Amino acid sequence: MVCKEDGQGPVEDDEGYFVGLVTYRALIRLVGRKDLEQLTVRDVMKTDLITVTPETPTIEAVQLVRRHQIGCLPVVVERRLLGVLSPADFLPLWDKLIIEMLKEDRILGS
Repeated sequence: MVCKEDGQGPVEDDEGYFVGLVTYRALIRLVGRKDLEQLTVRDVMKTDLITVTPETPTIEAVQLVRRHQIGCLPVVVERRLLGVLSPADFLPLWDKLIIEMLKEDRILGS
């Protein structure tokens, strides 16, 4: 499972538990390093992640993405990765909200 918008790849351990993300930004920082052949995924993956569960309210997930300026929001239950949300996943929600706001404005403004 990869977050296409930001090129982030989830990492799981041998038991299938979600343990981190390898980010595009982390890979870019490796350019020019002389020890590339010795580096492991563990060396470059991000482990201090912000995650949500399927029960997390959508608005809270949106706020986390915006507040922390993250490209992916892993959905995790009991250390198992269920999916990854990206800002693009929220576009249909924004579309509906904007349409509703415009409708309200027309009704109230009449």
